[in-house]
Amino acid sequence: MEKLIFITVMKWFFHLAILLPFLGFSQINHWETLVYDNDSWNYISPTSSLSNSWVSKNYNDSNWKVSNGGFGFGDGDDSTLLSNVTSIFLRGKFIINNNSNIASLILHVDYDDGFVAYLNGIEIGRKNMGDDKFPEYNKFATAEHEANLKDGGLPEPFIIKTGLLQNDTNILCVQVHNYSNISTDLSARVWLSAGINNSFHKYSPTPNWFEAENQYFNSKLPLIFLKTNGQTIKNDDRIKCNMAIIENNNGNLNSKFDSTNIYNGNISIEIRGHSSSNFPKKQFSIETQDELGENLNIGLFGWPKENDWILHAPYSDKTLLRNVLAYKMSDEMGHYAPRTKLCEVFINNKYEGVYVFTEKIKRDSGRVD
Repeated sequence: MEKLIFITVMKWFFHLAILLPFLGFSQINHWETLVYDNDSWNYISPTSSLSNSWVSKNYNDSNWKVSNGGFGFGDGDDSTLLSNVTSIFLRGKFIINNNSNIASLILHVDYDDGFVAYLNGIEIGRKNMGDDKFPEYNKFATAEHEANLKDGGLPEPFIIKTGLLQNDTNILCVQVHNYSNISTDLSARVWLSAGINNSFHKYSPTPNWFEAENQYFNSKLPLIFLKTNGQTIKNDDRIKCNMAIIENNNGNLNSKFDSTNIYNGNISIEIRGHSSSNFPKKQFSIETQDELGENLNIGLFGWPKENDWILHAPYSDKTLLRNVLAYKMSDEMGHYAPRTKLCEVFINNKYEGVYVFTEKIKRDSGRVD
């Protein structure tokens, strides 16, 4: 038995060494913006096909017009007004001093109705433009989409690979298309922002609507999103709200912009614990429920189906792993212990930290015999 305990402990110290780099945020010190919507852009509304090389850095755009963005039909969010056109093609250049200082990239597009964006000739985002690699100038968007920022919303975000950046000059190209030839609006506003991995400020401040914590987040750990619909989570009465869980396996990062693939549905929730309820980081008791508010047994993370779960907040445990390690050691020695999953939790889109999603200890065929 002593030998078994020693082997189990050593194995879990090895697991801990692997896991620690994945806890918390990535190496981002702060965010800066590389390209603004109202920067100077070269633009054209084509009346014939363009060469696919229009997205490359060396393309000759000397016969294109030059003006400040955004571009559109004049519905309150446009610096450069356009007549009733099917599409507009934009080229914007920017300089990177040292791309090794950039840990993350995020593109924001406020558009009406569809677009495709390219960075240094490589596609980095598209919406409502079908599957054509380079959509023709006269192609209509496949669906209607209203620009959001003018009505108090946010531009749509797209996480970009930093490996596409080049030291010195880079080119950001975007084509924006209307939904029909009788549409009364078109909008094209584009931003590109970078997560900087040191304290030096080399570029420009982010827009006032940009919130790094909410705009960009990815993790090796599953992401859990709780939406209370304006309610406060209490410690003496359950409230009904929504829970969504994202977990991409095979070593892939989990992003808040990914589709929910573990659970997206109703729960009831309350604060759990007595003395721990006074900690700044609360822990919660959760029941998965159907649309009628009845308990819903579901096999989260591939575990046996049940409806009672715990979001354990290891506030006083600065390693975050004591319960995880103890339960796993018990399980590997042949005894029952709750299954656990380290995760990152957002409540109403606010990041709350690393939690341990845990089976509630109860008598059940898949839990305590």
